[in-house]
Amino acid sequence: MWLSCHGYIPWQLNSLKILNMKQLFFCAALFFLVLTPTFSQQLNPDWITNITSAPTNILSSNIHYVDGRTYVSMVDEDSFHSYMQVIDIDGNLVEQIFIPEIDYLSVSHYSNVDSCFYLSGLSIETDSMIFVKMDQNGMVLWRRAFYFNEYSSNAPYNITEKNDEILLTYSLFNVSGPSVSSAVGYIVVNSLGNILRQNQPFSFPAAPVPIISYVSEFDQDGNAVLGVTNFLGPCSIIKFNKITGLPTWIENFNLENNDIQSLVIDEIGNIYFSGYDNLLLKLSPDGSTIFEKTLGFDGFHGAKRLLLQGDYLFANGYRYNENADKSQMYISQINPIDGQIDWLWYYDDISNQFGLSVEDAVFANDSTLFIIGSATAEYEFIMKLNLNSSVSVFEEVELDKILIYPNPTISNQVQLNTNGISGRAVLRDINGKMLFNQIVHDGDTIWLPSCGLFFLFFESSENRIAQKVISIHK
Repeated sequence: MWLSCHGYIPWQLNSLKILNMKQLFFCAALFFLVLTPTFSQQLNPDWITNITSAPTNILSSNIHYVDGRTYVSMVDEDSFHSYMQVIDIDGNLVEQIFIPEIDYLSVSHYSNVDSCFYLSGLSIETDSMIFVKMDQNGMVLWRRAFYFNEYSSNAPYNITEKNDEILLTYSLFNVSGPSVSSAVGYIVVNSLGNILRQNQPFSFPAAPVPIISYVSEFDQDGNAVLGVTNFLGPCSIIKFNKITGLPTWIENFNLENNDIQSLVIDEIGNIYFSGYDNLLLKLSPDGSTIFEKTLGFDGFHGAKRLLLQGDYLFANGYRYNENADKSQMYISQINPIDGQIDWLWYYDDISNQFGLSVEDAVFANDSTLFIIGSATAEYEFIMKLNLNSSVSVFEEVELDKILIYPNPTISNQVQLNTNGISGRAVLRDINGKMLFNQIVHDGDTIWLPSCGLFFLFFESSENRIAQKVISIHK
């Protein structure tokens, strides 16, 4: 659909005398761009590299970015070999680091504090939980083993850190004998591997099926916050007291499959977590619900990985597109204040289009993202995304609710005429960088930082529209 230009041309012919030929050429180019329809929601990765091939029982757990390389922790379920694949900045496999201390690697974490990896998994021979610290060359700096004799099996699921404290979360199961039970717990160590504290494994009454804590984080005060999946429901967010190790509060939620897939905590202690059904919730530090949002997809879907980067929350996940009869990976940028989605991009350009999913993701910087994806659990791949070059804009429409004037403008500002409608305005430059993001009202002024082409997005309860804005001020 073509853009309908509104407003007026703000200069007379004599005003053009101040422009040289280079400026006139630039203005002509911008006029051509403003009349060009734009619509894109498809991701355009810089590269994709397969890290496993079908058929395989090799699974990845986490991805890390370190000094221009990505490290992917992996386990071969047939041979019980654990290792890391090292991928260079161009997507080439350059090294494999084997981890003989762990048979079945479950989780890994890279510490920017001491530039080392923390890894945990299982010893098949001793049925113990192994926790190691390893440098970037694969040298193990220390190894710890934990035994839980009252439970028949155990599994570590998450590692995170705050300052010089590393949090390891685990789940315990009794699947044989006179009773079936399960529990979740955590251990906190320092960078030397010394145990600082641990809680008594926690279980809900009458929990005959496994309760699992896939996700955990430290809050701003160093308390452990666990997201607990209970397949018979409901699922829970539990904050444990740092001193006593006992729950400070427990909040229960009825989610689809009662599966908490990701959890992050911001610098003031607000908790964000996502579920299988793309439900996103934000809790205050005391456990009160601030908002509950859904990404609005129908069918099979899940917000698999949440990331806080800069001022924004990013959700990485998967959905099943019923109209296209195929699955898609997606990434969306979300305003953490109110849960509103700024943009959403998807990817489905892969030969095996059923079962496409996100496994993990990590930012290299504010604009570069690495994602582990999988297709039907048969093979896995790494995707590198440049968020600036992959920026998606919405289809421009005939605007009858909002007027931006003057447009083009020779000043460094434009004014909004929204017919009394308030909404969220987002301004991006031609590279996709966000310059402005806040609630606006009729008559508000938006400042333009420089001469150039910009994209203004406006969303209200009635519609969502986009328009190009041109500034040629000096």
